[in-house]
Amino acid sequence: MLNTLLGTTVSASWVSFTPQQLVQDDVILIGEISGPTGEKLGILERFRTSGYTHWKVNVRYYLKGDKESHEFIVVTPGAQSSSVKSSIDYRLDEWGKTVLLFLRKSEDNYQPITPKGVVILNTTQYQRQPDDQLSGQLILREFSINDNRISQQEKIEFEKYITGSSLVVLPTTADQISGGSWFWSNSQTFIAVSIVLLLIVSLIIFFRKRLIK
Repeated sequence: MLNTLLGTTVSASWVSFTPQQLVQDDVILIGEISGPTGEKLGILERFRTSGYTHWKVNVRYYLKGDKESHEFIVVTPGAQSSSVKSSIDYRLDEWGKTVLLFLRKSEDNYQPITPKGVVILNTTQYQRQPDDQLSGQLILREFSINDNRISQQEKIEFEKYITGSSLVVLPTTADQISGGSWFWSNSQTFIAVSIVLLLIVSLIIFFRKRLIK
């Protein structure tokens, strides 16, 4: 890899990752790219780009690593405001707006390990119904993979992963495939709050008795 300055390109190439490797990433989600939210510039070092772009993604579903947020910040290498460019730079919205993202945590950021972790989807005309069970089958009714950068076999592997997903979560909710999960999650919250309140009341009673003595 050759490091250069002031607008010239750094020669590099992406390592190829299979669908089986990508599904091991920390967070997997489906969403719409809203747009860049900012850039972070850095000093060009060996094997590194000159900066990063932060993107906001409006999440439709989490398939892995639920972050419980409608909005998720994703980082990609390269910044338009930087005079130094690299061949590993890319924009998250370079190929489409609706995406299946395979994200790996790096320090405090989440990013696709390569552009292979950005799979382009089409939205179908199917509208999710209130009584629809959250599942991989439901996702494939709402979305279809339409990415000419991947092979037919890779498409089959991605669809197989989605269909077999054992956990599908809506952002900011506890809805899961397994029945009663939402109730169980809220019950746990209620129990935790009740325990805290009981401890507070017990402490008040204890100190009141001490004061009376």
